[in-house]
Amino acid sequence: MSKKYKLVNQRKDGLYQVKALIDFNDVKAGDLGGWIQSESNLSHEGICWVLGSAEVYGNARVSGNAEVYGNARAYGNAEVYENAEVYGNARVYGNAEVYGNAKVCGSAEVYGNAEVYEKAAVYENAAAYENAKVYGNARMYGNARMCGSDRESGTMGELKSAVVSKVINKQVKPKKEKPMKELMISKVKTGYQVIKPYEKYIILASLLIAIDYFVFKGGLSDRIKNLAGKVVTKIENILDKFISRLGE
Repeated sequence: MSKKYKLVNQRKDGLYQVKALIDFNDVKAGDLGGWIQSESNLSHEGICWVLGSAEVYGNARVSGNAEVYGNARAYGNAEVYENAEVYGNARVYGNAEVYGNAKVCGSAEVYGNAEVYEKAAVYENAAAYENAKVYGNARMYGNARMCGSDRESGTMGELKSAVVSKVINKQVKPKKEKPMKELMISKVKTGYQVIKPYEKYIILASLLIAIDYFVFKGGLSDRIKNLAGKVVTKIENILDKFISRLGE
């Protein structure tokens, strides 16, 4: 197997910079890439590459057509392969795997035995860990956290074809809906509590309407109308004072 790069510019921490020996993809012979600990970290097959300030070390491995770039780190026993991309300030470590057309970027972390694959993306400050699986067209971002599949503790084990900005490890119990009868009674009670302070004035206003309808429009005697007129005047005075207080 012919080599596509060599190790140059060893640093004090033992990492080497990769230097391309042949042209492949957008890389030209002589181009300097990122940093790896040994050739076991970056396959000579395919068009995989490490570039920028990215680092791959420990037993981590980049292969296939995968790329690790920016300030990203892959270490431990992590694997990045197929067409996956890890970039930005992302971290992939432990026994984590990123593959397919998956992307891990921003300040995201994938670790433990987590897997991110197919067209999934984990970015911003999101983290997938333990035995989490993020796949399909799933998107994890913000401060989302996702771990293994321990059903008893309510954690989520798989995320497929979803957009999640916040994943919590505690199940949220749905609110119990009140039966319709109880709901209506509750609403009536609430409404009554609101109008209770004005109950007297509502009754007086209703009385005015009743007097107008039954007395003045009902063809009763003048004597009754005169008595009703005095009652109406008193009620109107009470209501006027009430309305004035409301406007203060």
